[in-house]
Amino acid sequence: MKQIIEWLWYGSAWTVIVLAPLLFIWFGLCVGLVFRFIVLTYRGIWSNDDSE
Repeated sequence: MKQIIEWLWYGSAWTVIVLAPLLFIWFGLCVGLVFRFIVLTYRGIWSNDDSE
């Protein structure tokens, strides 16, 4: 039983160590895409207002 607990503990630790950077990168990309989309949308609205 102790070996199983140790295996789960180290397994979860390695999972967190490996997935944390991937989740951070994925979250950063999502935020960047959303922010870029919002900026382009606002620029489009402002440019349309200026042209009219």
